[in-house]
Amino acid sequence: KSPVPGGCALASPTEMAPYLDINYTDSIISVNGGPSSYNSTTYCNKTSGVKYTFYHTFVPEWDFTEETYFTSILNMMTYDSVIYRSLVALEAPTGPILQRLFSSYPGIGRVFTIVATAPSGAVSVYVPTFTYSCNITINTDSCGLPMTTFVKVENALLAFVGLFICFKGHRYYHTNLFVMGSVTGTFVSYVLLTKFLPTEVDFIMIATVIGMVFGVIWTSTWWCLHSPILSVVIPLLNCCCLITAILYSIIRDLLPVFESDINYWITFFSVSLMFLFLSLPRPLSSNISACCVIGAFMTIVPIAISVGSSIAYVFINVIRRATVKGFNLANTEFPTQVPDTVLWLFAILLIWLGRWRQMAQAKNRPPFPPTPVVLRRDDPEERVNRDVHDENTSLMADANYPNYTLASESTTAG
Repeated sequence: KSPVPGGCALASPTEMAPYLDINYTDSIISVNGGPSSYNSTTYCNKTSGVKYTFYHTFVPEWDFTEETYFTSILNMMTYDSVIYRSLVALEAPTGPILQRLFSSYPGIGRVFTIVATAPSGAVSVYVPTFTYSCNITINTDSCGLPMTTFVKVENALLAFVGLFICFKGHRYYHTNLFVMGSVTGTFVSYVLLTKFLPTEVDFIMIATVIGMVFGVIWTSTWWCLHSPILSVVIPLLNCCCLITAILYSIIRDLLPVFESDINYWITFFSVSLMFLFLSLPRPLSSNISACCVIGAFMTIVPIAISVGSSIAYVFINVIRRATVKGFNLANTEFPTQVPDTVLWLFAILLIWLGRWRQMAQAKNRPPFPPTPVVLRRDDPEERVNRDVHDENTSLMADANYPNYTLASESTTAG
């Protein structure tokens, strides 16, 4: 005998509730189901032995057609189809058995269902539910950034800066320091403002201004200290955090131990610092690699936003983990479809071309540019001022020393 989906959903307004309740915010999707009844002797008994497995699947990104909507639901109606076409949402170590949380990706359709398995092995499938994490009944533009003129200009500027950093970042070192410092300052200030000032204010613009100020401060450290090792710390740290975020997007949902914020952040920063310390002994090569990785990612993100790809959520999920309460329980798996694969391959190509180009530019050149102090010291007018004699000048300062030439040179001259 198979379980009856939702047969014990006592809080439901209907006698049986074989459907799922779904709620979403900008960051989290919550899916809830009612317990199943099994047989007359264990009716609505929590110890009936029925096991619940959540499944979910993605539809093509930014596909709002009715055909896709109904086809995706029909594909989750039978047990064999669910097993073949969907992914298992692992149970969190804590939290209700019949609830799962998922990271919200507005504009990307997702179908959810539950498979109830009785002790005898008989199975039943709940009625699937669907969401785009946004309201498409009025306008699908609400599912993403409104492509206004400002957003288009902003995306174009971000892509241009990304390409510039990828191919010219180390050559224009001061500009690179400013961009990297601004990126770090923006993200850190946004996390801190959102975390400790929980208001309805949008902190993106404020964080951007703070980030630019930090970019100026970070650039001045090179002018004042002239330390290559210190100056490449921020670019390398940005690159290492991005690489760690990519690795986490692959393994996060496979390791429930990362549900703990302590485990998550200690591991995140430990891996980032490990990459950082391994890169510091070769500051020139490491800085060029960091420029290429960060620049390539900055280039593909505006494209991903325009085509509806989920690539940007690689790092957005890290920010959500730091700012959204309860996000540690969320399943962060996102789709890897044709547009995503093409963009990842394009990013790898940019990294390879950018590194090859910048290493060629750095050949036969000083590894790092001189500071203003060195430039002033080498300026001809400064040398003239330093050559003015006073009472401390050596008596032999103006001595004329004979010019010696090699025998071969004198013979040739003769």
